[in-house]
Amino acid sequence: MLEYARWKYILIAIVLALAFLFAVPNLFGDDPALQVATKDHSPVTADTIKTIDGDELVMLRDPWGVSLQLCQRANLMPFPSGA
Repeated sequence: MLEYARWKYILIAIVLALAFLFAVPNLFGDDPALQVATKDHSPVTADTIKTIDGDELVMLRDPWGVSLQLCQRANLMPFPSGA
């Protein structure tokens, strides 16, 4: 019925499954992300500004000179009721 022993087929299936698991991350591309760092790799210091509502604002500049303003809201902004 089988040309080879059953354990050989099981071993091949296990090896193929492991090879597939190791190859799966290569199917997805790299996620581009903003990495905040200085040219000399010293710690990034940012001045945090707190508004009277409790929101926190941080002003940064990325390595290409583009200014960034990040905001953490204390309370979520309400959505319009018609949306």
